[in-house]
Amino acid sequence: MDNVMWITKSKAQLEQILKIADEFNIMNNIQTNYDKFEMITNKKLDKDIVEVNFGSSKRMIKPLTSKESVRILGVWINLDLKTNYVFNQCKDIIKRYNKTISFKQITDLQMKYIYNHVIIPRVDYKAQLLVWTNSQTEKLNSTCRYMFKRKASLPLTTPNSIIHSSLGYAIKDINTIQAQRQLSRLYNQVISKGMMKDIFEIDCKQLQSELLSNKSPLATWNISLKDLQVKHYLLARVLALLYDNMLTIKSSGMRVNQIQGGLLPIVEICTHKEIFSNGINNPSSNKAELMAVILSLMTCPKATNVEIYSDSQWVVNTFDDLNFLMIKNIERSKVNYKVLWLCLFKIIRIYSLKVKITKVKVHSDCDYNKEADKLAKSGAEKNVLIIEDKLLLHNGTVCWRDMPIEHNPILMIKGIKDTQFIEEFLMLHRNEVYRQPDLL
Repeated sequence: MDNVMWITKSKAQLEQILKIADEFNIMNNIQTNYDKFEMITNKKLDKDIVEVNFGSSKRMIKPLTSKESVRILGVWINLDLKTNYVFNQCKDIIKRYNKTISFKQITDLQMKYIYNHVIIPRVDYKAQLLVWTNSQTEKLNSTCRYMFKRKASLPLTTPNSIIHSSLGYAIKDINTIQAQRQLSRLYNQVISKGMMKDIFEIDCKQLQSELLSNKSPLATWNISLKDLQVKHYLLARVLALLYDNMLTIKSSGMRVNQIQGGLLPIVEICTHKEIFSNGINNPSSNKAELMAVILSLMTCPKATNVEIYSDSQWVVNTFDDLNFLMIKNIERSKVNYKVLWLCLFKIIRIYSLKVKITKVKVHSDCDYNKEADKLAKSGAEKNVLIIEDKLLLHNGTVCWRDMPIEHNPILMIKGIKDTQFIEEFLMLHRNEVYRQPDLL
């Protein structure tokens, strides 16, 4: 028995599972190699080494950090979704291949076959849980192209599009393979049923909450991979990759999980990059007070007088300091949670609100305080607003530039990339003669 993985919420639950597993192994005369056990956790530990009960025995295990990778079924994973470890592994695979054929008598077609049918599948399998940037895929492609051009006696200045295009040598492009793999995986999740469907729904709703979006990310995604600030979300990286390739998944029965209750969504005031590059994920009581003010203003009609009662002296003082500044001056200021203050004052300016924030004592006998506490307590007992037992997508359709793809999406991506390689070749300065109107 090999490649077993247990996921638990606590150490006690893990030890209970290990106790049952140990009893099963003893009953069936299975020998356990404790030296191969690896533990990863997303919780910060006080000690580097943890004592874990394995049934009748105790073992000292050093948990891996969230940046370190662990192998399961031949795939290396880590909690931070770092790509460097697997990227270096894939690069070494190509380098070893190059070293092996460096002094071999081998033809260009033989090299093509080995690369497309041996090397690429190995790289593709290792990277199935990762999304690489264009610069990373280009490094892998260039490592392959260099040896191919050298062994095929081609000049190093040979256009790369000739190497990858079907009109040339048709060497598989790793960027294309990545887009095909991730689109296929996401599409299978969209049309799945049972447990996979439930997991995918939860994943979508968690990402929606992380993005502060009032709609499902599947319905409104417009963030490229290079601008993506959200970490630890594979779904976000996949959607960004598809967005860069002008691909979407749509359905006539799609439910966007839209959240009602505000006149102006935060994402329409500040961009994704502005929100997440300024540390909006860092929790604090000041941020909670400020967010409460912002959410209150979002529900106000245009051109109204608004008086807000707050027990946060920091909110009152900072508001008074920034109230008469221009937006560009607020952007230059060094105030804490600047992006949230920008949200607040943009709402005020866009909707022509006249806002006054009045300080009240904490837990004072103020009627507004009592009402706020009452609403907070009742709201805490309710389900989270964005969670609903509905399908986000049903019978999804893959689209390119908002046009439905009627045949195999994997072949469609290959055709799109092939067309781009041909266009890249024709747009080279040396091929200007082929772009003459009389030749087209």
